[in-house]
Amino acid sequence: MNTFNHLAFFATWRAASRGKQYPGSPNNQRDGFVQLSPKTQVRASSSRHRVECDNILSAFIDAKRLEPNLRLEVSSSGKLFPYFYGKLPLDNALTVIPLLLDKEGQHEFPPDIPAPNNS
Repeated sequence: MNTFNHLAFFATWRAASRGKQYPGSPNNQRDGFVQLSPKTQVRASSSRHRVECDNILSAFIDAKRLEPNLRLEVSSSGKLFPYFYGKLPLDNALTVIPLLLDKEGQHEFPPDIPAPNNS
């Protein structure tokens, strides 16, 4: 099964649970999409966009269930990233886990999430 990841703030995710659809962060709402990450890029996204945030969760999303509103597009970093256009149905989340911070302020991910490739 192909999964993507989304890093969400606890409060935004919790508020969305009442309506069963996650609109994304305020920036996502402004842009009209929820940015997702493949497993190989989620740690780098965390370091770039959510460093030292202690109120973050990691939602693992079933990519197949997101079609046809899922698109792969080139991000500002020049890499392909998945974007979901619209509000993300919460029942597409396979797993949701809180991300704790290590002593360097980096998020601790499950061992099956690879370290970023800095090449």
